[in-house]
Formats: sequence, C-alpha cells, structure tokens
Amino acid sequence: MDQERSKKNQHPSGHVIPFRRDAAFFFERAAYYMDRHDLMKAMKYFRRACEYEPNNPVHHFNLAGVLSELGRYEESNEILEHVIEEIDREMTDCYFYMANNYAYMGLYEKAEEYAARYLELNPQGDFSRDAEEMLEILVSEFGGGEVLRRRLKEMEIKLPESVHAVRLIHEGKFREAAELLKKLIRENPDGIALQNNLSIAYYYLGKMDLAISVVEDILQKDPCNIHALCNLAVYLQYKGHQERVKTIVSRLSKVYPLAFDQGFKLATTLGILGHHEQAYRLFMLLFRFSERLDPLLLHCVAAAAYNSGKYTRARRMWKDLTKLDPNNHVAPFYLKQMELAEQGYSNPLPVPYQYQLPFYEQFKIMEEQLQEGTLLEWKKNPLVRSYLLWALKHGNAEIKTMVIQVYALIADQEVENALREFIQAPDESDQLKEMAAYVLRQMGAEVADDVVSDGRTAVAISLPHLQEEMFARRKEWKDVWLDVEKRLSPYGNKVLLKARNVWLSYLEKTMQQPPRIVKVQSWSAGIAYIALNQMNMGISQGDIATLFGVSSATVSKISRRIVRILEEHPEGSV
Repeated sequence: MDQERSKKNQHPSGHVIPFRRDAAFFFERAAYYMDRHDLMKAMKYFRRACEYEPNNPVHHFNLAGVLSELGRYEESNEILEHVIEEIDREMTDCYFYMANNYAYMGLYEKAEEYAARYLELNPQGDFSRDAEEMLEILVSEFGGGEVLRRRLKEMEIKLPESVHAVRLIHEGKFREAAELLKKLIRENPDGIALQNNLSIAYYYLGKMDLAISVVEDILQKDPCNIHALCNLAVYLQYKGHQERVKTIVSRLSKVYPLAFDQGFKLATTLGILGHHEQAYRLFMLLFRFSERLDPLLLHCVAAAAYNSGKYTRARRMWKDLTKLDPNNHVAPFYLKQMELAEQGYSNPLPVPYQYQLPFYEQFKIMEEQLQEGTLLEWKKNPLVRSYLLWALKHGNAEIKTMVIQVYALIADQEVENALREFIQAPDESDQLKEMAAYVLRQMGAEVADDVVSDGRTAVAISLPHLQEEMFARRKEWKDVWLDVEKRLSPYGNKVLLKARNVWLSYLEKTMQQPPRIVKVQSWSAGIAYIALNQMNMGISQGDIATLFGVSSATVSKISRRIVRILEEHPEGSV
C-alpha cells in the first residue's frame, strides 16, 4: 500500500515530487471551497493556514469572516480581537467586522461602539461609508446614539455628517436635517439611505409632494428598496391614494426580510397602514429571534397585539415593559387605558406604534412639570419636539393652539422657523396666525404688522405667560422681574427675553433652595448686567449700579452668584 502511494507521488522520470503543505497551500484550498460555498471545509483550511502562520493576520481575518458567515459571531469576534490586540494593531478593519457581528447578535450598543471606533481610526477607509450607514440604521431604527455620542465626546472626533443628519431628524430639527442631507446627496448622488432620510425630513416638514418625489426617484434606481417602499406607502396613505397604497402593501406582504432593520421597518409600516395582524406576526418573529429585549420592540409587539384583538398578549408585553423600562410612562398609560376600556369608562382606540405618549397626555405632563419647575425634562425631549412640529402642521385647531402655547415656552430658533412658516401658510386661520405672530414678537423676533389681521391684544390674553406661572409662587420673584422689565424696556424685546431667560433658568435650578431676596434692586441689577453683556451691549457694572440705584460691588456679587449656578448646570443655561 505504501509502495503504491509512493509510486503515485513519483514523476515519470522516477524523481519524487515534493508535496507542498504550507500556509499558502491551505489558503488556496480554503479559497477553493469558499468559491464553492462549502463554508465548513473553508473554515477547516483557514484554521490550518493559521496553524502554519500564526502571526499572519490575514489568515485569522479570513477565518473570522467564515465563522461570521456560519453564524458563529462570538467566536469570530474573539479571533478579530486577537488580531487587533496580539498580531497587528494597524488592521482596523477588524473593528468594522466586529461591529457587524455585534449587530447580528442584537448587541446594538456594542455594534455602535465598534462602528464609531472604526470611523475614528479610519475615516477614509474601505468600509467608512458602510460604517456610516450602519450607524445611521442603529440610530434611526433602534434608538441608538448614546454610545456614539459618548465615544465622540471622549475621543473629540467629528460626528459623520450622515449620522448627524439622522440625529437632527430625531431632535425635531427637520429643516436643518433637510439642508444637510441635500448637501450630502449632491456629494454622493447614489446614497440611497441619505435620500430615504431626506424624504422623511420632508414628510415631517409637511412637504408631502417632495417626500413622494424623493422616494419615487429611489425606486426608479432600486425598485425593491424596502425602506423606500414603506415610506412611499405611508406618504400615499396620508395623501389619500388608497389604490396605490393597496398595490404597495400587496408587494410588501410577499417580502420576507432577513435583516432586522428591514423587518422592523416593514412591520411598523404595516401597523401604521392598519394591517395589524400582519404587523403582529412580523413583530413576534423579530421578538423571538432578537437576542436582547428592546423597549421599542416590546411596545410594538404590545401595540400590534392590542390592535389585532390579542389583549392578553398586549397586557403581558406592557407589563414586561414596565420592568424593562421602569422610568418610562408609556406602558403604564396603556395598561390603564385597557383597564378603563374593560370597565366601560372609555372606548378602545388604536394604539400608535411610536414609543411615546399621545400628545394630549404629553401636554398634561408638560403643564404639571411647569408647575413643578422641571421644564427641561420636556423642552429637550426630541420626541416631543418632533411631534410638536408635526402637530402644528397636521393637527386640528385645538391641537395647533396647544402647540403654539408650548412654543411660547420653548422660544428658540427652531420655534421661530416653524412659526414664521406657519403664519405664511394660506390655509391657516387668522386667529391661529395671530397667536403665532404674538409669540414671535414675545421672543423678540421681527414680524410685519400686516402679516395677519389685527387682534394681537386678545391673543396675548389667551396665551399662558411663563413668567406668571413661575412668578406666582413668590411675590419677590415677580417683583424682581417687574423691576428688570421696567428698567430694560428701552433696550428692546430681545434684551428683555434674554433677561427673562436668565432669571427663569436661575429660579428653576434653585427651586429646592431658592434665593433669599432682601433687596429687589440688587437682584434685578445682577440679572440686567448678565443679559446686557450676553447681548454684547458693552455696559459696565458701574452703569448698571447707577441705573438700579445699588453699588457696583452688589452688581458684581449677584451676577457672579447667578452665573455660577447657570454654569454648574449648563443644560439649561441661556
């Protein structure tokens, strides 16, 4: 037998041909089996290549890739980590592949962290565009962004603009997002994810025809793009084109997406369109195969279950959600609504798939927080901000009135942009436009007198004044503001708005230990000095002391005291 094998390995001339068994040989065998999709044999030969050349990072990298294809993501990541830590620290592509593996495992924060690390180390790398797209999906579909923001802050690197655009959408800054996305699309005309996000920004801005036009352009290039098909169905539903919606839903019903983000998008869209049974089946499939419990997914399962009449399942999911996310009010609210409906106190209503309270309930909480002096909890909530803009465009008159009232309390640049556009809309009532114009003037913005019909006095009476809500708590707080208002009126509305924000921010931050005010003019002088200097009015402490009848030392002492508190809590500073 041995003699026969020896003869087979001999050249016809009688010379023995050496049988090459080195790393290159095993690599070639692995590549051969990869081409034939025999992953098990490819894995076997890549392992042998690693054994022959243990310090060659390429062999380990290839082995990790095969393991990932086989669904052995943890083992793949262990090898990639070994490469980057023990063999070649310059092989930064490992971070991108580790991010992919973590995403498949359902560990989205880890995926976000490693994708951000890859972009940090290799911003122009072979996979930089893929990494940015992955981050977009993690932020937009799974509510991520916190890990990315923390890492960016730690490493002081620039947020990729495409990810920044998604964040702007989630923060309700739709105009800014649209402008950025248009710029990015000009630079990268083939960026499908950018175009889908632009259509969403247009949708929230109420520019429905533009939103539809963008997704139709996408579908001309990529007719099977699930995100574009889903977006188009929602936009057409809003426009009332039911026949086209039916055609798209018929196509979507035959789709079985393998990627989690596509499945989630499809399920959410079917739910929004009223196909709750199909949405429930998809959400349950995602729930069963998800490797981690996600609050948004649990709410969507509960909402789809409730909307399709599966009340026991819905109750169980919301109860689980109260344990998973105990500080969120959504699950307790809907459990209470179920209880009231069962007792006959209310009619069952469809539950939205957004993981947030209905707007009317949010507004009640806002009013309570206003009384408690905890305004920042909702002023900086991106879900609230995005809903406010949507409600201002698409709500009924009562909802729009509530939104304008809330905008009076936020009073920032996004509010000014939204209200300016609102008073130019031809279909809005004069009364609502008068309210919006009044809020703009209160903010210090210039509004033409003839932009709406007269009647601003009546509107002013109907709007809630933030200072009246806050200052009603203590007479001396209001006295300080009235003194500031009287003495700074000649400087105009913008200075008054700045002074008001300084005083309200300070009171809000010292609510638990409020200041002891002995002399009103001392505090009003300190506030005025801060406001005028922040507006670059070039006024000295001596000038303020003379204006308010106090000493320069008092102006310095009070202003430093206020500024110190504002700087210690910068999230509410002005």
